[in-house]
Amino acid sequence: MQLAAIYHRSGIDYRYFQDSALHLKLQSAAGDLDKVTVLYDQKYYFGPRKPMVEIPMEKILSDGIHDYYEAVFLPMDPRLYYLFRLEKGSEVKYLYASGFYDEMRENLDECFIFASILGCEEHVVPDWARGCVCYQIFVDRFHRVGELTEGLSPWGTKPDRGVMCGGNLKGILEKIDYIHDLGVDLIYLTPIFLSGSNHRYDTLDYFKIDPLVGDEEDLKALCDAAHARGMHLVLDGVFNHCSIRFFAFQDLLEKGENSRYKDWFFPKSFPVDPQEKNFDSFSHGAGMPKLNMENPEAREYFCKVGAYWVEKCGTDGWRLDVANEIDHGFLFRQAVLEKNPQAIIVGESWTDSFQWMQGDMFDGVMHYPPTFALRDFFQEKPNINLEQLNGRLVRGTLLYSNAATEASWVMLDSHDTSRLRTLAGSIEAFRAAAFLQVLMPGSPLIYYGDEIGLEGGDDPDCRRCMPWDQVEGNKTRDYYKKLVALKHLPAFQRGKLRVDSLDGGVYVFRMCHPAGDGLCMLNLSGERKDFAADTLRRMGFAAEQERLLGLEPGKPFSLEPYQGAVFTEAQKPWQAPKR
Repeated sequence: MQLAAIYHRSGIDYRYFQDSALHLKLQSAAGDLDKVTVLYDQKYYFGPRKPMVEIPMEKILSDGIHDYYEAVFLPMDPRLYYLFRLEKGSEVKYLYASGFYDEMRENLDECFIFASILGCEEHVVPDWARGCVCYQIFVDRFHRVGELTEGLSPWGTKPDRGVMCGGNLKGILEKIDYIHDLGVDLIYLTPIFLSGSNHRYDTLDYFKIDPLVGDEEDLKALCDAAHARGMHLVLDGVFNHCSIRFFAFQDLLEKGENSRYKDWFFPKSFPVDPQEKNFDSFSHGAGMPKLNMENPEAREYFCKVGAYWVEKCGTDGWRLDVANEIDHGFLFRQAVLEKNPQAIIVGESWTDSFQWMQGDMFDGVMHYPPTFALRDFFQEKPNINLEQLNGRLVRGTLLYSNAATEASWVMLDSHDTSRLRTLAGSIEAFRAAAFLQVLMPGSPLIYYGDEIGLEGGDDPDCRRCMPWDQVEGNKTRDYYKKLVALKHLPAFQRGKLRVDSLDGGVYVFRMCHPAGDGLCMLNLSGERKDFAADTLRRMGFAAEQERLLGLEPGKPFSLEPYQGAVFTEAQKPWQAPKR
């Protein structure tokens, strides 16, 4: 038994209460253990102790390096002592918080302890945001309503730092039915506030919408239209840095050490000089000075910003830019939820974001670990194989609690990266990446234009104008619509991932849910694959129908390279667990 690979801790990634159940997880070396059992007892019990309750753990996933086990149950009293019994052949070990032992211990205080009253540790994420389909709009390049005025470039002008094409809120409103027809649940807008750039990540006034974009009435009209169609709308909050023309930084430039706002920033010397760049900023440029969210006044100001737009125009939350560089004391989520308890906060972080996902800061993140895995595999010359792809997707699925994973946005690309359609080389490879993006755990984020196969290189080329003349009859959009319709089934929206096989280059996985499972097969072998009539039966899967290609279950079928099929069981009624 490889004890060094066995791991559990009393943290929210390995032990949490959610959806009316306690979730316990344990890690071991791949293929090492035969059986794992949780043993538990009430923490507060007066009288003779009975034998501990035993719950078998299910091996849920493997990344090829580690196996992952889980037990999900609801004890009478969630305040528990618990431990694990590990079995490999005739060898038995017991894992306590105090270490590994050959026999059970008499002292229960050596056990792991779950000491919370029912639900008080739960990371509650609104149901609407779990497994929702998101659509990102880079506002200047989506759609413009109005005449071409001075300072604006003709629609379709090659992207560049200084090019303004004039996409606006009225333009988005005019295309709201196009977005809804795709099956979108949430619209995410890149910054819309007053700025001097086309990207608007250098905000000048957080309480004023850029006139080129529109005004408060336009934003409210767009929110109302989205809500009327069952969609939500999230704004981009840039609170890690601001414009050099932001009023507080202008005061610092003018008054230096005497500025009341000097502690809102990180000056290294005085006088502050953008030419010398003697202050901290986003990246290395002087144009976006970094904000100090450890300062109480700065925190209060930006919490007011967050609450203002949720209350004033009915927005449904925020995506926080460069969120992993913001001080942990910036309790922005609480300020927003006071105005709308169903709002969400999603952080931009390009790495494992566990420390921000404890239920007090973010509901989800822009989930870059699976994004990078998909990009590495589906680029024209892959730099990982199928086993490595699966391992990285599995690990990405297990980083956070179920709800946080489901609320995290899984992308193929964004305004910060090259388009995968260009990177992949072929439209078939791109569509296969979309298959995994949409049907695996998480909330797929479709970057505007992905649905029609829009190309683009590195920033700023990834920010091309939406080519509306390419929408009608677009086969990639038809494919996305089918995937998105599948995403709204409980299995793909809230199901648990189980990987069946990678044999022969065919990626087979299930999404398991009480309302009925979904089984997905994606041919990544590079050649046509033929399957016998009894293929699904041998997998132990009783399919009612195949929903993507129109295949007939129980008959032979074939999958071309990069082609996928989705089989589902008969669907049963289901309601989300009561909290």
